[in-house]
Amino acid sequence: MNHDDLIHRFLDGTASHAEAAELSQLIETDANMRNRYLDLAELHAVLSAEESLRVPKVEKRLARSKWALLAPMLKIAAVLVLAGLSFWWLKPAAEPDLPFATLISTVNARWENEATELNLNAGEAPSGMLRLLEGEAEFATSQGATVALEAPAVIRFESATAIFVESGKVLCRCPTPQSRLTVRTPETQVIDLGTEFSVEARGDRSTRVAVFSGEVKVDSTVLREGQAAEVRSPGLTMLEASVVREMMAQMRDDAPMPDVQNELREPDFANAKASNWELTPGHAMLESESLRVSSRESRFWPNARQTVWRPDLSGRAIVASVSAMQPVDDPLQPMQFAVLKLVFRGERGSHIAYASRHFQFGGGTAGVFETAHVAAIAPPGTKGVSVELLLNARGEKNGSVVFDDAVLHISPLKTPATTQP
Repeated sequence: MNHDDLIHRFLDGTASHAEAAELSQLIETDANMRNRYLDLAELHAVLSAEESLRVPKVEKRLARSKWALLAPMLKIAAVLVLAGLSFWWLKPAAEPDLPFATLISTVNARWENEATELNLNAGEAPSGMLRLLEGEAEFATSQGATVALEAPAVIRFESATAIFVESGKVLCRCPTPQSRLTVRTPETQVIDLGTEFSVEARGDRSTRVAVFSGEVKVDSTVLREGQAAEVRSPGLTMLEASVVREMMAQMRDDAPMPDVQNELREPDFANAKASNWELTPGHAMLESESLRVSSRESRFWPNARQTVWRPDLSGRAIVASVSAMQPVDDPLQPMQFAVLKLVFRGERGSHIAYASRHFQFGGGTAGVFETAHVAAIAPPGTKGVSVELLLNARGEKNGSVVFDDAVLHISPLKTPATTQP
């Protein structure tokens, strides 16, 4: 029996239980079969209605009750609704909607709600007011912009292209037309025209805006690269170029790291030993001179880590980086991602603080290496720093990330040059 005959028998009510089960399996696994089923179900409904409406005598048609006249149309509706429900029930689950923004990094962050970072790291969309009390945090919008916060700051993501800054400083990078942002504060609105810019909502009910590249529109004024303005009632005041430099220094750190050695042992994983890297058993494996971390049966945070102990870490600049890719044979699933994390440890290995960066999100390009880095200042009392390479497996049974070329730099903080008297 061909597939059309099977569908016709099912719609006519003459299919056996085995034939109905076979059809159900075909509809569930074959998109073409689902479309064919809907086409024939609609045709079957129309033909059934035409047959029911054929009457030999006008008197007989007029003698029918109003319910009898409605019956064919109700039959059409019932068949179409049944077909639609069958299609809805059998079609694959839709991909989840992307959140407006995703948390991608934090440095010594402390939130008013202690569950905030846990929820964001679990892949939840930011909702309501986000209150960052200490440290720094960086988000990526679903349209490709990045928004970095410096505490104390209170913001809300209103959409993928709009944020509200109640107080504090944010740095916005909008590399494409699709990623352009509108930033609202209690005093004004900043419309991005393709830029990198900083917005600070201040405690005296004023807003400062500085443009590092490109242009923004503040109220009816366009600010260009190197310009800054302050908005307070009753209007906007242009600021000195020194304010731009000041705000840029506060929100950006583009200076290259000094030429210092890599502190990690076996950073390329070519001959890594268990004594150098701690690996999650069964989920973190050395292969082809690289490290593969896999979800494999719903492990939530498989990882590899290495800790460097030094007595002089407090107050030093700590920078970690790593290259990673999604393997073609087992790419990351939706909402999975890789994590590069620095953990600062005190006496007896106690956890003092951490900084992290999320990258290689599921749905990205497989087979392409991407480099991520994270930097922080080691807090007082730091005796050791751990570099952790993790996979947020999200409870999935599939999805892997391959890590290579891990680096840990430890260097003194730069001090301003002094002039001789």
